[in-house]
Amino acid sequence: MAYQVIARKWRPQKFEDVTGQEVLTRTLQNALAHGRLHHAYLFSGARGVGKTTTARLVARALNCHKSDGPTPTPCQIIDETACASCREIAEGRSMDVLEIDAASNTGVDNVRDVIIGSVAIAPARDRYKVFIIDEVHMLSGPAFNALLKTVEEPPPNVVFIMATTEEHKVPETIASRCQLFEFRTIATAKIADRLRLIAGAERISISDEAIREIARAGDGSMRDAQSALDQVISFAGEQIKTEDVEKALGIAGADVLARLINGIAQNQPAEALAIVDDIVMRGHNLRNFCRDVLGHLRDLLIVKVAGDAGLLDSTAANAATLQQQAALFSESDLVRFFHSLAETEASLKDAANPRYQVEVALVKLMEMRRLASLGDLVERIAELENALRTGQPPAERKAPPTAPGGTTQMPGRAKASAASSGGALDSTAELIEAVPPPSKPASGSLIDQIRWMRPVAQHWKAMNWFWSSLRLTSNVATHWPSRKTPGLYARLVLKYSGVKSEFASPSKLTARTTGNHFQRKKQIAATKNARVKLPKMIRWCSRSCAPSAAR
Repeated sequence: MAYQVIARKWRPQKFEDVTGQEVLTRTLQNALAHGRLHHAYLFSGARGVGKTTTARLVARALNCHKSDGPTPTPCQIIDETACASCREIAEGRSMDVLEIDAASNTGVDNVRDVIIGSVAIAPARDRYKVFIIDEVHMLSGPAFNALLKTVEEPPPNVVFIMATTEEHKVPETIASRCQLFEFRTIATAKIADRLRLIAGAERISISDEAIREIARAGDGSMRDAQSALDQVISFAGEQIKTEDVEKALGIAGADVLARLINGIAQNQPAEALAIVDDIVMRGHNLRNFCRDVLGHLRDLLIVKVAGDAGLLDSTAANAATLQQQAALFSESDLVRFFHSLAETEASLKDAANPRYQVEVALVKLMEMRRLASLGDLVERIAELENALRTGQPPAERKAPPTAPGGTTQMPGRAKASAASSGGALDSTAELIEAVPPPSKPASGSLIDQIRWMRPVAQHWKAMNWFWSSLRLTSNVATHWPSRKTPGLYARLVLKYSGVKSEFASPSKLTARTTGNHFQRKKQIAATKNARVKLPKMIRWCSRSCAPSAAR
């Protein structure tokens, strides 16, 4: 007999064998037992979770010859006494059960010839004529319209079973005429149990950790996991170790992920780049590597938030390692890492140089640890504003914890103590001077802006206009006297329109700009208005920004 792949050889032969869909199969069994049959079913869910298998089981249950009517326990094919109807349906050669691939028969003519033209013909031998339409969402609009009346009012001995991976593409007019069953992705533990059963029956020696790695590679799909097991058996034979699974499937092992996370925690870019180089040299897919790292970060976050590795499908040794690594990061660190790496993983699909992007992304994760989070900055500004109102120095904040190797775990700011400031301060300038900037700022430009904003926290609008004016003055003073760039002056005036165009000369502006007469008059009027407003603005800004003691 020709070799059969594991996914086909071990296809479930009864409802109880459909893994991970207990609620759904129980509902169908009860409906079959009590004769509460619907004329149309719509099975939706991810790939490889049992939609087509369940559809065939329903067809066998409707037409099993060993019972007088529909039964929840049809014949099993491995049983030599199985009826001819169940055997033919399982082998795909029954005359009364038609499986239609909607991806290949998308047109309205296909629907009319195959379905509508034969739906009125009575079954040749079985009780029911069953139409199993796989990937039904691929049908065209006219094909769906032609199917509406037939699905709504079929003959009493006809049952439609439609399967789709994209339920949202099925028209509401079709879905509303069907009984919907949503197949869920299968838990990793249940996939591992099924694979362990298959490996034992096939006389394959495989470790629990290797089984778990294969189950995780299935990503909730039983068929994908069984195909992965087939591939690993072809690679390693009857004795399978965890290393064989990693090599055959291109999976980043737990030791590689642990090295990477420790390198990020200790700020060692060379270690991360060496790991990427090793992945590339082994010919593994970098996108799959990013997914493995994302899964590991997710595990760390769960351990960090829940404080228990029992929610994960890990051994005791891996759980202990996860708890140790989770202690090196804060929750905000792990969340930022996950979002940043998820964006990188999505961009790798069309990347010309995936390796470069992965390397830069990993180095970026280390740099992100030194960046102050938005929440920290908002909290710090709120403290400073409160200190400006009360005249008291901000409270001393605890020093950030450090990771192994002396690396700062969370970015922070140097805090001035109340003793060094001598209690309440007399002026705003002294208050701000008592709070020095951080020794290693996360972003120089951002920190500097906040530092200059401190004396005028309540006059930000005036300060913004003031510095814009000074920048324009500096540009004009630098370039205009030399007359090396005659058109620069007019371009600057046009760029900084409104109040920022205070130094413009009406005659020069008119001479160096283009446009009709009304545009030039409008520009000249705006310039004159700005020349009047600027001195008042500067004087008001100076008075507003002056400390209270100097007023």
